[in-house]
Amino acid sequence: DLGPAFREEDFDPDQRWHPYERGHWAWYAVRVDHFDPDRAGWTAEEVADVVEWRWFTADQLDDEHLSRYEIEPAGLADLLRGRLAAEERES
Repeated sequence: DLGPAFREEDFDPDQRWHPYERGHWAWYAVRVDHFDPDRAGWTAEEVADVVEWRWFTADQLDDEHLSRYEIEPAGLADLLRGRLAAEERES
C-alpha cells in the first residue's frame, strides 16, 4: 500500500514527447531495499519513455555533471530533501 501521495502537481507536458494537453505528477515516499527494476508488465509507452534509469542521491541530482540527463521535474533534489526532512519530523 503506497498510501497517499505526499505531493501532486499538474503541468503542461513537453509536446515534443507527449501528445496530451495536460500532465499530472504524483509523488509517493516508499522505503525499499536496493533493487533493479523489471520491465515485465510495462506498457509500450513506458518502454519507449523510460530509456534509462539509475539510482541518484539528492546531492548527485544537483551535480552539474548530470546536465546530460533530462531530470524531471526541475527541482527534484529539493523535493526529495523536503520529503526526507518531513519523514524525520514525523518519526
